[in-house]
Amino acid sequence: MTPGAYILIGILGVLVLLLWQMRRGLKMGAMLLRINSPGTLDDHYLLCATTVDELFYGIFITDAAGKIVLVNRQGEKMSGYTRRELMDQQIEMLLPEDRRERHVQQRNDYSVDGGTRPMGSGLDTQMRRKNGAHIPVDIALNTFTVPGANGGTRHVATVRRRPAN
Repeated sequence: MTPGAYILIGILGVLVLLLWQMRRGLKMGAMLLRINSPGTLDDHYLLCATTVDELFYGIFITDAAGKIVLVNRQGEKMSGYTRRELMDQQIEMLLPEDRRERHVQQRNDYSVDGGTRPMGSGLDTQMRRKNGAHIPVDIALNTFTVPGANGGTRHVATVRRRPAN
């Protein structure tokens, strides 16, 4: 397969996660993607990339070591950082400072267990914005493997801003 095919597979992993969230009752507009529809791989990649970029949810994809490798537009908006500022940074930069050290161990444990699940279910999960403010968020996690990629495991955090109580 071409490198573009691997990227497409990774983005499809994000779409699968979003469909899982729909099944769990989170509100989201319906998406339809027909992989066998006419068009080139580049057309499908563009469709998937555009879909992920335009989602209502913030998407943060990290490698196995927790380094951010992809952020969508909503992720930028929620965090206050640009993609350029987020790329190659540790995901812990988006956590309140008092939770960062513990999160590294939790992330390492999740790398072993993997799967799809909500993060901090029932807990007060928060994102630390660039300006230092904390916002309440709901986070769902998913793990997938990108064949042939360095550190092939990727973690997807789908983040939705939660109304303050």
